[in-house]
Amino acid sequence: MPAFRVSSFTRAACVGLGLVLLAGCSYLPWRHGDSAKEGKIKDCNKAQGYEEAASNAPLRVPAGLDPLNSRGALRIPDLREAELKRDLTSPCLDEPPRFAANVRLLPPVLTKKQRKEQAALDKAQLKAQQVEAKRKQAEEKRKRAEEKAARKAARAKAKQAPKIVESEATP
Repeated sequence: MPAFRVSSFTRAACVGLGLVLLAGCSYLPWRHGDSAKEGKIKDCNKAQGYEEAASNAPLRVPAGLDPLNSRGALRIPDLREAELKRDLTSPCLDEPPRFAANVRLLPPVLTKKQRKEQAALDKAQLKAQQVEAKRKQAEEKRKRAEEKAARKAARAKAKQAPKIVESEATP
């Protein structure tokens, strides 16, 4: 009886194909349980379980104990207006909206004229930024020169001030 041998390449190719197929299963609609993909439509006008919830009376503290701090308690206001009913065909609010399949996610294609205008605008903005940077550099240079001149004047004034000798200061 001849032995059946599988090459390592064939084995690796089979394992790789199996992994790709398993990874592709995550994209199947039944895997995620999306009601719209399953063909089921939710009825948003049906009463939900949370809508029948009632508020409890505030907690009563027995005599002799300190009352609880209720400053951070959540208070739900009463509904003053009737809730608007939605169409039977409109989707529920807890589901994301449907997007059209032909929506372009890329930026629009510009015409040659629009590209030139955009390039000119970009160039003007760059030039304005460069001019502003040069203006700031000149302003900083002017301030440094003024500070240097002020320090130099202060040193010159300090040199010219008469020095008081102790013998002259005491009568």
